[in-house]
Amino acid sequence: MIVDRLQTRETGDAIERSAVFRWNGGEAPVSVAVPAELAGEADDASPFVPLALLLAMVRGEDLVVDGPVSPLQLRGLTRVRELYLAWAPLYPASVEVAEERAPARRSSEVACLFSRGVDSTYSAAVPRSYPGSLSRLIFIDGFEPAHDAEVDAEEARRAGLVAERLGLPLAVVFARFLDALLPAVGNLDDATAPMLALSALMLGGAAGTVLVPSSDSTETLGPNGTSPVLDPLLSTEAVSLEYDSTALGRVEKGLWLARERPDLLAELKVCFHVNGPGNCGQCQKCLLTMCTLVAAGALGEAHQLPDEIDLDVLRAKQMRGLQPRVEWSTVTRELGETGRAPELHALLLEMLARPGRPYPGAPVRDDTPDFRSRHFRVVDAVTHHRLPWPPREEYAPPPGLGLVRAVDARAGRHVYGVGRLPAGEIAGELGSVPRDAAEDLEPLWATAGGHLTTAAKPTVAWRQRSGIGALRWALAPLAWRGTGESAGARARAVLRRAGSLLGGPPTRPAEPLGVVGHLHRHEAPGRLPLLSALHPVTGDQLLCTSAAEATDMGYGEPALLGYIDAVAPLTGTLEPARPPVPWASRFGRRVR
Repeated sequence: MIVDRLQTRETGDAIERSAVFRWNGGEAPVSVAVPAELAGEADDASPFVPLALLLAMVRGEDLVVDGPVSPLQLRGLTRVRELYLAWAPLYPASVEVAEERAPARRSSEVACLFSRGVDSTYSAAVPRSYPGSLSRLIFIDGFEPAHDAEVDAEEARRAGLVAERLGLPLAVVFARFLDALLPAVGNLDDATAPMLALSALMLGGAAGTVLVPSSDSTETLGPNGTSPVLDPLLSTEAVSLEYDSTALGRVEKGLWLARERPDLLAELKVCFHVNGPGNCGQCQKCLLTMCTLVAAGALGEAHQLPDEIDLDVLRAKQMRGLQPRVEWSTVTRELGETGRAPELHALLLEMLARPGRPYPGAPVRDDTPDFRSRHFRVVDAVTHHRLPWPPREEYAPPPGLGLVRAVDARAGRHVYGVGRLPAGEIAGELGSVPRDAAEDLEPLWATAGGHLTTAAKPTVAWRQRSGIGALRWALAPLAWRGTGESAGARARAVLRRAGSLLGGPPTRPAEPLGVVGHLHRHEAPGRLPLLSALHPVTGDQLLCTSAAEATDMGYGEPALLGYIDAVAPLTGTLEPARPPVPWASRFGRRVR
């Protein structure tokens, strides 16, 4: 990879510095514009090098920089490369520069990167012992690919409102690097430190130290795209990158803000799932922040978040990964100690008690270094499963076919695809079934009625409920609350159910048509149970990997058909999609 064509130009009141990143088969420009009075040395190539090094290691190329680079940074990059190689199987790129030259240190002030998130708001607000404390906040425009120009401008405006409350000036930096980054790195978390360094190191005229808000605590530190063992190594003689304290995690920081600086909660922005300056209220980060503020009795102060937590949305989330489980555990403990929101507290305890991923879990992503996920797989394997990771060959699942469940709302039934995506609204991939016959495998048959069953363990017998039971099933939606469905939708469901009863029980031919795959007969690491249950009124077959799901949806206790491999060859994820199931209990929305 080559970094060259370095240029500096004035754009109004700003200084823009740019370079071109060239790799085998492509190239892309990278630029950063900063207020002219804050800019460092014009021809220093050091800010571009951290990002270029990571991209070179991902692409499998050596790095050549046609410009002067800081000797201090070059020494740090030797250790950065060692860390990256220890964290993921990357290429050990060499670094060649046109010149080693130390940029002059021109400022002793301390600036702090600021995005309106919990971490950066805490770092900006907490009292410090620096001489003169913080001198300014830095907002990076262009950091989030989901944001358009209008949203970025509104983000900067709102960051300025918080800076005013803190009595600090805000500098806006315009960074454009995603065209070079996204084709090689699919998870921007893996590149956080180089992305931040690109902007921070351009500020040599105003900041001798740039503070990076910590995203981890001492309980969750590990391989990550930003870390106290990584970010400072990208410093130059002109600008030192300092990773903020890891004494507190995100939940503790949120609690501190709620108790000490509630005036800053109004503009809190933690979500980047939407193209807007607010929060979606449904992603993991939003829900964790909302639960934290509920525990502190301050959710109403966060005007960019919903006033209430949708417990059904929260219930469907998975607490996977070391950092999320530690953070959810912390907020659960806080809720228990304060006694606030007992229903929320009970739900979080239930979610924490769920089993983790089956060994060895889904494969790591191949479009990104995946630093954090790799680390969690090691932790999970050695602590929970007591097995090595990466898995040995005997734990690798055999070649198989993805088993996908979908909902055909018109036909009032689930449909299944083996090795293909079925028609209907996808409800999720259950796992993979071995394709070919072998010892200790059971044939999986498809019936003329669309069921999947085995010869040795036929699907559970279906006996339609009594007339009273069927009537209760038809009227049940009228009494349901918290399903996300309107009163009109619940009334329409009653009419549809009543109509299906008038038509009589459905006929589902049971004769087997052929073998579509195979099931393991015995439980083993890396396998999931494949369970089958029939709806007591409609006769619809529900295949699932959790008995609780079958009972929650009103199908009753399921029967075990066999075991499938815990991989998702078709969709890449075993996470359920949870589309509405009109004939199931609570429309299939409530799951444990």
